[in-house]
Amino acid sequence: MDVLTSMVIFCRVVEKGSFSAVASERDMSPSSVSKHITALEKRLGTQLLGRTTRQLNPTDAGCEYYNYCNQMLEELSEVEASVNRYQFETSGTLHLSIPVTFGELHIIPALWMFHEKYPDMNIDLTMDDREVDLVREGVDLAIQIGPLADSSMIARKIGSTERLFVASPEYLAKHGEPETPTELKQHNCVVLSSMMAPDEWQYTGPKGKEKVQVSGNLTVNNPAALREAVLA
Repeated sequence: MDVLTSMVIFCRVVEKGSFSAVASERDMSPSSVSKHITALEKRLGTQLLGRTTRQLNPTDAGCEYYNYCNQMLEELSEVEASVNRYQFETSGTLHLSIPVTFGELHIIPALWMFHEKYPDMNIDLTMDDREVDLVREGVDLAIQIGPLADSSMIARKIGSTERLFVASPEYLAKHGEPETPTELKQHNCVVLSSMMAPDEWQYTGPKGKEKVQVSGNLTVNNPAALREAVLA
C-alpha cells in the first residue's frame, strides 16, 4: 500500500475516532480503512490504535506517530502549493530554440508585444536551424519545421506551409523549364542542408507523396541564403 495514503488515513482516523466516518469521508469501505492502519502497524512493528467495540484511541506510539505525520503532511502541502504556483506565474526565464529565418520573420517581431503582456518574463532565445536536444541543452520550448523524429517530448502542430519548386526567369530561359518533378534530376538545384533529407524533394503526385533525388553545385544551411541564391 502507498505509505503516504495510509498516513493520511491514519491521521483522519485519530481525528474522527472512527473507521466508518473516515470510510464515508473518503468513499471507501471500513475494512479498507482498517487495512491501511494494519499495514502501518506492521511496517512500524507497533500498535498505533487501541481498538474496542465502542471507540478507537491512539496508543502512546500512535500519538507520537500522529504528531510526526501531521507535521509532515502540512509541510508536504506547503511544498506542493509552492511548486504548483509555477504553472500560473509568468516570470522567470524561458529558453527558446527556433529556426533562424522563421524567427526573423515571425518571432522577433512579436517579442515586444510578448514583453508588454508579460513584463516579468525573460526570454533566452537561440536561433539555430539544427535539431536541438532539449534536455541536454536546457531548452524549454523549440519550434521545428518538418517531420519529427521519434521522441517522448510533447509536440503540438501550430501551423503549416507549402513548399514549391521555384526558379528565376533567367535560369529557366537558359536551361529550360522542367515539365515533371523527375526532370529536376537534370537541373542545378540549390540544396538546403538543414533539412532531414536535403537532396530528397517531396511532392504530391498521382500516387500521393512522391520523392525526387536532386543535386546541385550549391548547398546552404539557411533558408534566407537559399532564397538569395535562387534569385541570383
